[in-house]
Amino acid sequence: MKRFFYFAFTAFLFSIVLLAGNLFAADSEKSDKVLYGSDIYDDYRKITYWAGVYLRISDYHYNNGDVEDLKLVVKDKTKRFGRDNPRDDIKQHLMREFKRLFVDDFKLPFHDDQVGYDDRFEKFFSENRGLIGQSGSDFHEKWVATEVARRRALYGGHPGSISCNIKVKRRDFPVLYEIRCSISAKESLEHSQWYERVEGEDLGFSSPEHIVGELKTAITEMLKAKSLEFSKIKKYGR
Repeated sequence: MKRFFYFAFTAFLFSIVLLAGNLFAADSEKSDKVLYGSDIYDDYRKITYWAGVYLRISDYHYNNGDVEDLKLVVKDKTKRFGRDNPRDDIKQHLMREFKRLFVDDFKLPFHDDQVGYDDRFEKFFSENRGLIGQSGSDFHEKWVATEVARRRALYGGHPGSISCNIKVKRRDFPVLYEIRCSISAKESLEHSQWYERVEGEDLGFSSPEHIVGELKTAITEMLKAKSLEFSKIKKYGR
């Protein structure tokens, strides 16, 4: 008899746990529907293709040499307007995860805006030098408008872009890092922490020997989180 009551009580507790879990899941889905189905995400629902994937790795304190000493960036001496580039294996990791989580999963094409970018900018710069003397903002606005018009003519639809910005501090253990990744639905492909609705950030640390692997893991986890948010935006939108 005691054994019967034991199993009966256990089954009762298990049913309570299941009920509580179902109620929590229902409440969570309801709140997701209210949040991600709202009008503030309408621009994200317009995205029909990806146009840009950007990665920047820089010193937490500007130009103090930490990322260079840790060999997280590579000096680029070929570009007039270039800056230090993230090392290739980190860039390649970001691209693999982006294609897996945002191209394949959502069946959205990727038209890489960076292809031919330098040549286009050099040509634009040579033809519009006069705008720089008048106003730097005029030069920038015309350049952005030119690029937007180019993408509209080539692809139609509405572009989206993804940006990850990593800042690193210290060269000895613990090496500290801050990562921020965001999705932009702006036709200009610009990212701003004051504008983006789908943005995440995190802090972490590692040793100099393992910082590359740690950054790759952080990129993966951040993109997974943003991909989940994007799926909810598309799921609950009108």
